Amino acid sequence: MALLPNNVVDRETYLTYGFAMRAAFADHPAYGKQSWLDWCARWTGGHNDPATCERDWDGMAGPYRVGYEFLLDRAREAGVQTATFD
Repeated sequence: MALLPNNVVDRETYLTYGFAMRAAFADHPAYGKQSWLDWCARWTGGHNDPATCERDWDGMAGPYRVGYEFLLDRAREAGVQTATFD
């Protein structure tokens, strides 16, 4: 997740990333939440309020329509070499 840029331009996309992270880290919720908060802090479009990001994470519940593959696809689109993660 540390390599995944956060240059999203709208709330719907932001939430889609969150749901994907929730699904991908379902077995490791504390790590997932910290990864989410770190990703939110890297937003290039302004300032994300950490309390809002945490509240959004806490409110995301499954079933999820996106997950790990969504995140890998976004990483590839950003030029991240993902062979290690495939």
